Amino acid sequence: MFRNQEHNDDYELNLIVAEVLGTQPPVRPEPPSAEEEEPVKEFPVKPVSEPAVQHSPQPTEPEAEPEEDVLIYLPKASVGGHPAGAVRIEEDEEEPVRVADDRTRAMPPEIAETLPPVPMAPIRPVEDNQLRFEGYDEEPVPPPTAEETEAMEANLREERERKASAFRIKLAGGEEEDNEPDEEPEQYETEYIEDFASYDDADAVRSELDFRLGKSRITLIASLILEAALVIVSVLGQFGLLGSDMVFWVVTLLLFVGLLAVCGRTLRAGFADLRDGYPSSDTAAAVGGLLALLQTVATVAHPDTAAENALAVLGGLGLVIASLARERQLRQLTQNFRFVGHTGTKTVCGCIEDEKVAMEIGHMAVASGVPQVAYYRPANFLTHFLARSYERADDRRQSRIFIPVMAGVSLLTAVVYGLLRHDWMAAFRLFVMLFMLGQPLALGAASFASLTRVSAGVLRKGGLLVNRQDAASVAHTHALAVDAIELFPGECVLLGGIKTFSGTRIDDAIIDAASVSIAAGGPLSEVFRRIIENKLDLLHEVETLTYEQEMGLSGWVNGRRVLVGNRRLLENHGVDVPSRDYEMRYSKGDRQLVYLSTAGELSAMFVVSYIRSEEIAKAVHRLGRSHITLLVRTCDPNITSELICRTLGADDYYVEVLGSTARRRFEQLVGEEPADQPAGIASNGRIEGQAAALVGSRRLHTALRTLQIVAMLLSVVLLGFVAVVSFTQPETFKVMTALLYMVLSALLSLLLPLLLGA
Repeated sequence: MFRNQEHNDDYELNLIVAEVLGTQPPVRPEPPSAEEEEPVKEFPVKPVSEPAVQHSPQPTEPEAEPEEDVLIYLPKASVGGHPAGAVRIEEDEEEPVRVADDRTRAMPPEIAETLPPVPMAPIRPVEDNQLRFEGYDEEPVPPPTAEETEAMEANLREERERKASAFRIKLAGGEEEDNEPDEEPEQYETEYIEDFASYDDADAVRSELDFRLGKSRITLIASLILEAALVIVSVLGQFGLLGSDMVFWVVTLLLFVGLLAVCGRTLRAGFADLRDGYPSSDTAAAVGGLLALLQTVATVAHPDTAAENALAVLGGLGLVIASLARERQLRQLTQNFRFVGHTGTKTVCGCIEDEKVAMEIGHMAVASGVPQVAYYRPANFLTHFLARSYERADDRRQSRIFIPVMAGVSLLTAVVYGLLRHDWMAAFRLFVMLFMLGQPLALGAASFASLTRVSAGVLRKGGLLVNRQDAASVAHTHALAVDAIELFPGECVLLGGIKTFSGTRIDDAIIDAASVSIAAGGPLSEVFRRIIENKLDLLHEVETLTYEQEMGLSGWVNGRRVLVGNRRLLENHGVDVPSRDYEMRYSKGDRQLVYLSTAGELSAMFVVSYIRSEEIAKAVHRLGRSHITLLVRTCDPNITSELICRTLGADDYYVEVLGSTARRRFEQLVGEEPADQPAGIASNGRIEGQAAALVGSRRLHTALRTLQIVAMLLSVVLLGFVAVVSFTQPETFKVMTALLYMVLSALLSLLLPLLLGA
């Protein structure tokens, strides 16, 4: 049939060409006789991969003999250009094409005369044995050359750089001075935004953050150099190596004024916090710097003791520590923007606030009381990232009280000293010294340094931790609720083979099982997605889909009840299943069996393996080590707490599978449409990042709480010690001694979080 059609097509094409050219029409070929006609070859459908399908009679009863089994093995690797697990679906043959003849080639003349003429495109003369139609004879546009392509890319980069250079961010934490003006003429208006609100601005925001980070590093290096120069001048002045005290005073004042100018951003931020009523470590450094400047200027009234009394080095050290905190903060913000500015999948952590829902889902995680259960829900975009990143890492409630109290104690001690000694210059010097030693100047730097280290580790795992407040909100989490597909993603579930029963076609079995599994979600859905090559239009509509706890899925497909689950599910619905001995032949090792039943009959059996992922196993282990219970929602009857613990090496005390009521509650929490969510604790949708963010938050919160207590106690001890020494032996407490105490206190504050694992 098809050969005859090919001959007729060639004859018709030659006839049209002959009519246009005015040549002799060709001779119609005679159809071949029945003896000459070649038979149509039927090619069998080849299996996707080797070993090939074992074609043998399929048993109608599960207890059939082993030699009659038909098992299709689907290895991991792809064969013949088809992905692993793909099965070619048979299509119905097309109807035969009717052969054209003289009787059907044209309409009868009496009908053709009544029809209006159809306009045809004019035919150009024949050139080079080709027919050219009007409007299609233009020469094709040649593709751009490599030089033109490079020039266009260079112009595009230049335009983006110009737009990024004209971009400004207006944020909390003090006003930023403008960048250096460009010598080129302005082509874009300066654009100010409050926060990162669109992926279109990602390049511009990233460029601005990189600029600020580089500027903060330059400020830190410059302040370190000036502080080192102040220390050297102070040491030389005490030994009289500068010639005169006036030279010491002038050089010290010039260096210190330069240091104040370099750290102008810290001064503005510190006084802005004071104006808002929340003094911070920046506030202590800014006030201490100005007090040290006043004390240094006041020493000109007593130039003979200037080398011993000038406290510029103490104020300079406070500004250096504040510059370090600023650099750590910008570094943490810049590294987190790599995650926030990327358009990939994002999920945001939330805690169940309803106590009733929390008890229904997480009652297994606590012995008594209301559990704190965390979960992750999808998000389209993370909002308020810059504003939340600029929030102070200090605990403002404690700092709001502690910093003014210590300043008041220092002032009261100095007043008492002045009344007793009648030396108000020495009293002012004592006040400045007590103020610098009694303030937790390194608390901000240590907090931001710890936050930067922890958030960098979380970021490497695919998570996000923005600030300390978010870490504190999940620091006491008892449980994390996740879906089973996060423990066993698509690459961790392998389909090892398919066994059909009752004469079921392999493609029908796959489509029925895929329709139900993909509608329910879970690890098995990813397996069937790979088999059908993610062509969801092949699936059937599923109605009244339900999950029967620890048994499997039940749904209606095309008016037939379809069951996908274990043998208990089929037995519960009265479907005959193979014997235990028969199952043992296919469920050796870690392989699991999933049965398919259609319209009350056993249709197919799938051999499935769940593979261990080392990264996921480490994440689950970290959760257990942090005493966080893993609550698993699953619609896969094979995924139990025993399988999770055996495959991932988890502690069974910290792994629980959600029941039917808890599962429905969890599905309601995470089933909402993705929307914009505030930036806080987030992940890329994988459990590695989710676990890292929760564990890192708990570790960071514990370390910073301990740091805050230690830093405040150390400040109180230093203030009391210096006050006592100053009253008893004022001449023995030198400036360099106070500087040494400040350095040791700062180092202890910076190293303590490291010792605590943050």
